[in-house]
Parts: sequence; C-alpha cells; structure tokens
Amino acid sequence: MPAKLGGVAYAAVGLTMTIVSLVRKYGGKRVLWVYLPWQLAMAAAAVLVAKLYKTTGKGRCSPLPTFIFAAANPAQAAIAVLSCPAPIRPAVTAFVVCLAFSVVIHSVSLAKPKLRPLAYNVLVSYPATTMYATTLFGAFLLPLAWLPAPHDFVTVFCVPFVVSALGLAQSLLPVPNNWEVHYIQAGPGCEPVPGSKPRRVSKKHAAGEVHSSDFNFIQLTDVHLGPFMSEARLKHICQTVADKAPDLVFLTGDFYTPEGDNTPGALVRALEPLRGIKLCFASLGNHECDTPEVLETAKKDMAELGIPLLIDEVVKVETSTGRAIEIVGHGWPHRPRSLLSQLPAPTGDCPRVHLLHSPAAFHGIPTGGGDLVLSGHTHGGQVGLVSFGLPCTIFGVATRHPDHGLWGLGNNRLWAHRGQGFRSLTCNWVPRVGVPPEFSTIRVNWVTKGDVGHEQTK
Repeated sequence: MPAKLGGVAYAAVGLTMTIVSLVRKYGGKRVLWVYLPWQLAMAAAAVLVAKLYKTTGKGRCSPLPTFIFAAANPAQAAIAVLSCPAPIRPAVTAFVVCLAFSVVIHSVSLAKPKLRPLAYNVLVSYPATTMYATTLFGAFLLPLAWLPAPHDFVTVFCVPFVVSALGLAQSLLPVPNNWEVHYIQAGPGCEPVPGSKPRRVSKKHAAGEVHSSDFNFIQLTDVHLGPFMSEARLKHICQTVADKAPDLVFLTGDFYTPEGDNTPGALVRALEPLRGIKLCFASLGNHECDTPEVLETAKKDMAELGIPLLIDEVVKVETSTGRAIEIVGHGWPHRPRSLLSQLPAPTGDCPRVHLLHSPAAFHGIPTGGGDLVLSGHTHGGQVGLVSFGLPCTIFGVATRHPDHGLWGLGNNRLWAHRGQGFRSLTCNWVPRVGVPPEFSTIRVNWVTKGDVGHEQTK
C-alpha cells in the first residue's frame, strides 16, 4: 500500500508540475481550452468503461489501464496540440483525437471480448495499442515540458509515437521461414554457477560451428491468442513446428487473451497442426488461472487436442532416438520445492526437463541434479535493446529476474523463452519494443559428470 500511495503521489505531483509549466509556456486560457475539456472527456470515458466491466463481468479486463490513460493522456495531448507548428495544428489535433478515441472504443469493446476481424484490428486495436504505448512512454518524458526548450511536440509526443509504432510493426512481423537454432548444454556435468541468484550463461562456441545434441525441442509460450496473434497466424506457427519434426514440443502457458478465451474453439483450431505430434506437452501459465472458467477452458482445449496438460505432474517418455526424458509440468502458482520433494532424485543419464512458466521461480528448483528448466512469462522483457544485440530489458533491470536466453544457478540451467505473442495490463496495451518474438529450435547437449562443459557465466 505505501508503494501504491507513493506512486499516486509522484504521478499527481508530476502532472501538476506539467500543467503549471504548460500554463507558463502557452498561457492559462489556451491550456484551459485544450486540457480541461479533454480531461473531462477522458474521465467520463474511464467511468463508462468501469461501469461496463462491472456490469458484464466478462473478459477479466481491469478498468485500471483506462484510468491510467485518462490521467496521463490529456497533458500529453495538450502539449502535442499547443506546441506543434501552427500550420499542422488542425491535422495534429484530429490525429490525436482519433487515436485517443480508438483507445476508448477498444476499451469499451473489451466489456464483451472476442476475436474480431482484421479490419477491426487495423482500424481500432492497432491504433489503440500504439496510442496507449505512446502515452505510457510519453509519461516518462513529460518532465521535459518543464524545461524552457521549445521542442515539446517532438520530445513528448513524436518520439514516443515513433517508438510505439515501430514496436507495433515489430510485433506484427511475418513469421520467419528460417528459425533460430540454439545449442545449449545442460545436465549434472555442467560447471556450477556460483552464488544464490541466477546468472546469465553464454556459450563459448563460435557461430556456425558444428554442434552435437542429444535431443531437440521447440517451445511455444505466451502465444496470447488475440488481436496480435490471430488464429491464422498461430496455426501457421504450429504448422511450421510440425514440419520441423522436433523430438519434443513444449507449450509453457499463457495461451489466451480475453478475446481468445471468449471465442469458443479458437485455440483448438489454431493448435490443430500439433495434434499429430506424439511427444507434445503443455503446462499452465498465470493467465490460464485468471478465473476458474478460463482454467476449465484450457483443460478442455488441451484434452480435445490430445495434448497432456501437466499440472504438478511428472511423466517419463522416450524420444525416437531412444533417449529417456523426465518431464515435470508445474501448476500455477508455482510450488516447485513442494512438488519435487515427492520425487526421487534425478539420475544423471536421464534428463529432467521442467515446464515452469515463470523464470522467477527458477531458484526454487533444487540444485545438484543439473535440471533443465523452460520458462516464458516475461516476453523476453518486452521492452529493451535485444534487437540491437544487447541483452538489456526493462523487465530485467527492474526485477533482476531472468528475462531471456540461457541462465544458470548451480548446475541447473534455465531457458527463458521470449515467446511468440505478448500481453500487458490485462490486454494488449503495450507492444514489443526492441524485443522480437522468438522462433527457435533448441538443441540440447546433455552433459553428465566427468564431461567437459563449454560455457561461461556473465
């Protein structure tokens, strides 16, 4: 509660100082005529959305994102309109109004969520996400309006808008034909990573070097069936997975958005190409447990597809090459120590693979056995510099938890998958920015005690 109150106080002080700076720069009457009507309109829209959500009770959508937008957007809109060059002011005003009302329309539509046609997404969902992200990113730049510099239009509106639009484009890029191939080492013979917290592990192997692997898999995680992951797009991804014929396929949770789980049969149709894959297993994400109804939908969909949904369960399978593998599917919320205390200790020759949706729970896997843990949840950090070859993401910096790539703790290894879709603030309000979706095959070299590892920690 103190943290929330502190955040509200910080936002209130920042917003007040921004309005004062606007009055000093552009005059009280101009600010009054632009800011006040817009603030009243956004406040009324937020109240309407809250009432609709309360009445329908569907979609598990929170009105909080709309209230955040209603609080932050009027100041940004006023800066955009008042500081832009006079010749383009009418066009900028119309542009800002249309984008803002796309947020309102999309918020209202989520009172009865369902997958909608492409035309709706292009005209409403995509502009709404772009404008919402523009406002959210722009909120961190609002203090620049306190400075005497005359470039408020560029710094507070244009820059966040361009970043958000590029993020939208990155989130909608076509599924590539050539998927990444990652070679990782796991097993009890891996060099222990010191310390009590996970650390990023990098491979010494040079790019293009020939590697051997004991088994391979493809991981689908955080697909978030919805406006940015259509039924057709997800089906195309699954068909590509089936064509690649990996040894195993793992689905590590977060299959839905509110639109997806309120469209009966959509996930089953999208995952249809996986039906014929013998060694395909799924585990829960946090969003499958939003409500009992969504959890039942997930169980029903997986059962219809013939994909075992492992909820605090363990199975032992054998790949086509004769490799025995133990698969541990963790439920939500994660209680790895409680589950593993009931299992025999792993043997070095039989890999143990954990389907653990959140990488934050990686530290709960006892070290010593050299287990391999597969997670998602973070969307690779969602906003960061991965596209520029740098591992830094906002999620990683803010939480210090694993966000993407290979991590180690003791001789356990974690693959934090960037996921194929995204979701934020209960729905799709912020796109990926600088963190692309991941389409990859993972080849695992299982290292037993006495083998030599080829990795280093950062």
